[in-house]
Amino acid sequence: MAFPDRIERSIDLAHPPAKVWAALTTAEGLAAWFGDKGAAIDLRPGGPAELRFGNDFHQHMRVERIEEPRIFGFTWQIFGLPADDPRRTYVEFTLEPTHTGTRLTVVETGFAQLPDDAHNTAFNGNTNGWTSGETLGLLGLAVLIAAAFVVWESRVAAPLMPLGIFRHRNLSVANVVGVLWAASMFALFFLSALYLQLVLHYSPLQVGLAFLPGNVIMMAFSLGVSAKLVMRYGFRAPLAAGLVVAALALIWFARAPVHGSFIVDVLPSMILIGIGGGLAFNPVLMAAMSDVEPQDSGLASGIANTAFMMGGALGLAVLASVATSRTHHLTATGHGNLAALTGGYHLAFAVGALFAIVAAVVGAVFLRARTAAAGAGEPVTA
Repeated sequence: MAFPDRIERSIDLAHPPAKVWAALTTAEGLAAWFGDKGAAIDLRPGGPAELRFGNDFHQHMRVERIEEPRIFGFTWQIFGLPADDPRRTYVEFTLEPTHTGTRLTVVETGFAQLPDDAHNTAFNGNTNGWTSGETLGLLGLAVLIAAAFVVWESRVAAPLMPLGIFRHRNLSVANVVGVLWAASMFALFFLSALYLQLVLHYSPLQVGLAFLPGNVIMMAFSLGVSAKLVMRYGFRAPLAAGLVVAALALIWFARAPVHGSFIVDVLPSMILIGIGGGLAFNPVLMAAMSDVEPQDSGLASGIANTAFMMGGALGLAVLASVATSRTHHLTATGHGNLAALTGGYHLAFAVGALFAIVAAVVGAVFLRARTAAAGAGEPVTA
């Protein structure tokens, strides 16, 4: 049967062709964007090249075509095949000058020479997305494992995680809130760092310093302010308020322009996320443990923290995919590289803000507040 044999991608770069050519054809350039432990290249037709990675894996290449400064082609080992397999795919980079820099097109061919299983591994390894068989299969396997865990825990005499704990309303609601909140927060941290580096061209040190105000504010609110607010108003109001403020931070980033400034377009979001995160973190954990028995407090805390981690991982995967898809669409419709990147980040920030708002509504509506009973020292459910 016939197999797809060609993968092609194009991107507009805000750099002159000479700089892009150097990044593709010099050992220093290849090591910076490809081989994390160095690279070597003999830049002539038939010359050898090598990419070195941290797990002692070396990717061997052979230079096939050089037409400086426009075309660079090489063959290399096919993903998924043994190192001694002689078959190779051909990769060709084409550089075209544009009024904003360079349009870089990369084409890889040679997959059709493989049998079914090897073709699927090699071709899908470079094209897999959310709808690919491998992605859907792994997601399905994860669901099956989770279902098997639930069945096992429901039948054993001494379960690791008694399923009855989820009958506690506040714990279950706090987990939902935690997943949604972490999805928006992790995406903000990751995508805002990309915006600062790739769009505003900040150095790694500058990115770290840009996050510093928000981190300091978040620490101050988490250590003192949040606890005092919870003692006075309960955990429901501070949680909802913090998540709304976090949503405002994402919304502010969702309108940050290509030529943004730190004071106007970055610092306000960092301040808002510091306030919002500092306000909401303690209340959501307190809500998770508020109506479980004392002996189950550790389990409830662990479940809540697992919800955070799961939400962060899933949210980042989803929102990064949303940003990438939007960027590809804008690039295909003629937008420049920086404008396309920024547009992708805008959509992801907007979706993240929606997650935070939904989390705030869920927490405000479905959590049971606990207040002090008049004339008694025991808490009651409001």
